[in-house]
Amino acid sequence: MTEKAKHYFVSAGMYIPDESDIGRLAEVSADAMWEDNSSKYLLGRHISRENFRRYMQLLFRAAFDQTFFIAPDRNINGFLWVQPPPRSDIDKDHLLRAGIVGAIMHIGPDTVKRSVAYEENCTSIMKKLCDLEKTWYICQFAVSREYQCGGVGSAIIRPFLRYMDMVEQPCYLETHNDGNIPMYKHLGFDLVSTNHVPDGTYEQYAMLYE
Repeated sequence: MTEKAKHYFVSAGMYIPDESDIGRLAEVSADAMWEDNSSKYLLGRHISRENFRRYMQLLFRAAFDQTFFIAPDRNINGFLWVQPPPRSDIDKDHLLRAGIVGAIMHIGPDTVKRSVAYEENCTSIMKKLCDLEKTWYICQFAVSREYQCGGVGSAIIRPFLRYMDMVEQPCYLETHNDGNIPMYKHLGFDLVSTNHVPDGTYEQYAMLYE
C-alpha cells in the first residue's frame, strides 16, 4: 500500500487493518461470502462456513504483503480487500509460509487446484479488459450480514472510489451475483463482460470503474 493512499484513508477516518486483524477479517469474509457462487466453486464439496473461514485466513495471510484492507473502523464489520497496480497473483512462497500444506487437510487438494484455476481465470479476463499496470483490483468487498443494508458498505467503498477519482486511476472487480450489478452501476461501475468460473457452473460479471 502506498503511503499516499494510507494517509488518504486514515485522514478520511478509515481503519487500515494489520496482520493482527486477519482472524477478524476471515470471520467477516466467511459470514458475508461463504454462500456466494464463487465460494461454492472454490470449495466444492468441502463448502462450509468454517472451511471458507480457514481458506480466507490462509489467503489473507499469504497476500498481506501484496494487498491491503480498508475498514470503516476497528470493529471491522466490513472491509475492502484491494491490490494496487500492478495486478499479480499471490506469491507461491507466501502460500507455503501461510500454511497451505496444513490447510489442504481441511479444505482438500481439489480446492487448491480450483483456487489456482480461479485466479488464472480472473487474471486472464481482467487482462483483456484493462491495463494491469494501472488498474486497482478489488479482491473482495465483504460486509457482515448483520450490518448489510445499514450503510457500512457505502462507508467503505465510497471513500475508496473518491480516492480513485483523485488519483485518476480505474478499479476493477468481479461479482458472481447478478443482483449486485445494479448496486455497482449506481456507484459508477460499468458491466464490461460476462464470463464464467473455470468449470462453467456459475456466471462471473466483470465491473470496471473509470
